[in-house]
Amino acid sequence: YVKRTYTAGATVTAGQPVYLATTGKVSPAKADSATTSATLVGIALNGGAAGDSIEVIKEGSVYGFTLAGAYGSLVSVSKDNAGGLVAGAVTGTGNVPVLIGSVQPMNDGSLTKVLYVDIRLNAAYAAL
Repeated sequence: YVKRTYTAGATVTAGQPVYLATTGKVSPAKADSATTSATLVGIALNGGAAGDSIEVIKEGSVYGFTLAGAYGSLVSVSKDNAGGLVAGAVTGTGNVPVLIGSVQPMNDGSLTKVLYVDIRLNAAYAAL
């Protein structure tokens, strides 16, 4: 997996997608504005208040989510809730589609659904 530590610019909860603000700090991402989504850096692995250190995964598997999509389906940043995730691609006027990864099976006998985070998906999607 690939991860990096950033400083929180606002309260961040573990599991939230975060973007890099012009301040150099991360905050919960939301797909209703390029400002809060275009510089997506990954999923927060821990929570914290503004000024705290936040570990962010850029590529790799993260579990602990309730994922509604089928195996292989895409997961995007929510346009309605800052720091939220939704199944599929976000569409609609004024929204910025931000793909964060896909639903994958964990090799645990139960095939538990995990989120495979891959920030490169977002860059490839944005180029289309």
